Amino acid sequence: MQPDDKVVIEMVRFPSHVHDGEGVLIEVLGGRGLPGVDTLSIMHEYSLPGPFAEDALEEARQQAEKFDESIGTESSGLHRQDITNETIITIDPVTARDFDDAISLTQIDDHVGNPGHWILGVHIADVSHFVQPKTALDREAKERATSVYLPDRVIPMLPEIISNNLASLQPDRVRYAITARIEFTADGTPIGTEVFKSAIKSGRRFTYEEVDEYLLAKGLVDRSSKDKKSAPAALRGEEAEKFDQKAPAPASTPQGKATGAAPPHLKLTADVDSLLERMFTLAMKLRERRFRRGALELNRPELEIDLDKNGRVTGAHLEINTESHQIIEEFMLAANEAVAEKLFDDELIFLRRVHGAPDPRKLKSLTAFVGELGIKTDSLESRFALQKLLKDVEGDPREHAINYATLRSMQRAVYSPEEEGHFALASDCYCHFTSPIRRYPDLTVHRLFDDLAQGKKPVQSLEALLILGDHCSDREQRATEAERELNKVKLLNYFADKIGTEMNGYITGVESFGLFITGSDIPAEGFIPIAALTDDYYRYDRAGHVVHGLRGGNSYRLGDAVRIAVAAVDVDRRELDFRLIGRIGKSSGPASTGRNRRGGEAPHGPTKPGKKKGPRKGGKGRK
Repeated sequence: MQPDDKVVIEMVRFPSHVHDGEGVLIEVLGGRGLPGVDTLSIMHEYSLPGPFAEDALEEARQQAEKFDESIGTESSGLHRQDITNETIITIDPVTARDFDDAISLTQIDDHVGNPGHWILGVHIADVSHFVQPKTALDREAKERATSVYLPDRVIPMLPEIISNNLASLQPDRVRYAITARIEFTADGTPIGTEVFKSAIKSGRRFTYEEVDEYLLAKGLVDRSSKDKKSAPAALRGEEAEKFDQKAPAPASTPQGKATGAAPPHLKLTADVDSLLERMFTLAMKLRERRFRRGALELNRPELEIDLDKNGRVTGAHLEINTESHQIIEEFMLAANEAVAEKLFDDELIFLRRVHGAPDPRKLKSLTAFVGELGIKTDSLESRFALQKLLKDVEGDPREHAINYATLRSMQRAVYSPEEEGHFALASDCYCHFTSPIRRYPDLTVHRLFDDLAQGKKPVQSLEALLILGDHCSDREQRATEAERELNKVKLLNYFADKIGTEMNGYITGVESFGLFITGSDIPAEGFIPIAALTDDYYRYDRAGHVVHGLRGGNSYRLGDAVRIAVAAVDVDRRELDFRLIGRIGKSSGPASTGRNRRGGEAPHGPTKPGKKKGPRKGGKGRK
C-alpha cells in the first residue's frame, strides 16, 4: 500500500467520544486519481456485484455447449415458429454487444390496393430458454435484477456467454426469440396482439447514427426545420429516473414520403431499404397518437462520459434522442403495452411498470412555480396543460428548471403487480417485456408466455410478486444512483487540473446563498456562492428566482446564459465551484415585482459579500 492509495476497510469498531475506531484492510484499489480506481470505489460504495459465482458460469458454459441453432427440435423449445425468412433488423448504439430486440414490419394492402393494416413484429431475445427458474443462473440474475451501465464498464445481469452470445440477436445467426406480433390499422390504432416463441435471423445490424443518416438522405426528415435546441443542461440525476420515457421532441420535422435515395455506402438491399422507410412512417404515427392521448415528454438527454483508450476522461456530452432512437422507442413502448394488455385479458397477474399519478398538491405548487418564472399556464393538474407547458418551453432558457421541477412533482416509476397505470405514458396497463438480457422483471414476463406455450398454468402469487417488485425497484435505484455518482466523480476528476478554464453555462438554480450553474459544452453542475459576487450587494427575490444588485443594477436569474471559470474542485466532497465572469446576452424573462405569490412573503433582504445564507450546496428550498 502506497500513500494516496484508495482502500476498502471493514469496520471492526466505529469511533466514538471515548475510543478511536478500528478497521481491517480488505483490499487496495490503487492510486487515487488513476483511471478505473474511481469506478472500483463506487462499486464498493454501492455494493455493486462483482464476478459471477462459478456454478452460474458453469451452467452458462453448459448452455453454450447444448445450443446448436436448430429449429423445430425439443432443444429449441416446443412450439417455436421458424420465421428466419422474414426481413428483420436491429438498431442499437455503436458500442452495443447485447442485442435484445429486433424489428420486422409489413403493410397489407386493402381490397382496393391502398396501404392498409400494419403488422409489426417485435422480436425479443428468448432469455427464458437459457435461464430456467431455480437454477444458479436464475439466482444470480434475480439477485442482480438489472445490468449496471457505468462509463467505463458494464456489470451485466447475466454472464456474457448468455448476454453477448447465445441470447444476443446477432446478424446472420439463428437466434431464439419471443415475438410480439401486433396488428395496427392504417392510422396506428392497435387491434390485435399475438405472442409466441420464435426463431429469427437478423439480416442487418444498424447503429442509430446509420439510421439517422439514412432518414436524412431519403428526405424523411428535414434538418433545416430543426427545433431550437434547449440549453444543454443535464437534469439532476436523483430525480431523472422517475420517468421512463427519455426522448426529447423530434430534432427535425418528419416529411412523410421519401424523396431521396439511401446512402450508397450503407449497401442496403431493397427489402431492408423499404423496411426502414416503413418503420419510420409507423413510428411517427404511433408517436403522434401517444401524445394525443396525453403522454408526457421531458427533454432528458443522457449524460455520456468521453474516455480515451486508457480510460481517462476527455470530456462529456449529452446523448440526443434523434428519430432513429424514437423509432425503436415507439416500437418498444407499443410492445410493452400490448403484452401487458394481453396478460391482463388472460386474467394473469404479472410485474407491471407502474407510475402513479402525482399528488395534486405538488402540481399546484408546480403551477405556482411556473407562474413565478413569468410563464402563463392553466392549472397543471391537467395532464394536457402539463403536456402543453413542456412543449411550449422547448428551447427556452428556463426549460431545464421547469423540467426538473416537473420531475420533482412526479412519483417514481416502480415494479409492482398492482393494477395501476403509467401516468407519464398515459397508459392504463404497461409492463417491461423488451429487455430480458438486462432486466429481471422482463424475464418474469417472458416466463409466463413460456409456460403458456407449453400448456402449463403459470404459478400466480401476488405476495411473491410484491416482494420481487420491491427488490427489482431497489436494485434499479441502486444502479441509477451509482451511475449518477460515478459520472459526477469522473467529471470532477476531469476538472481537477483545469482550474481557471473558462466556459459558457446556464443558471439552473438560484438561492439566497448562491447560484447553481451547468456548463454548456461539458454538462457538469457547479456552484457560485453569493459571497463570491463581490461587485455588488445582492438581494434574493424568491418570487422571481433572481438575485438583484442594489448598486450597479446587475441581476442573475434562472435560465440566464453566463460565462464562468473553474474556481475549485473537491472530489472527496463531490463539489465543483465556478467563478462568474459575466452574463452572456440579456436576462431571460421579466423581473418579478411585488410580493411572493406562494406565501405572500417579501423578498429576502440584501445579502452582503462574505455573508453566505443557507447551506453551501443543495439547500432545502431549491427547486
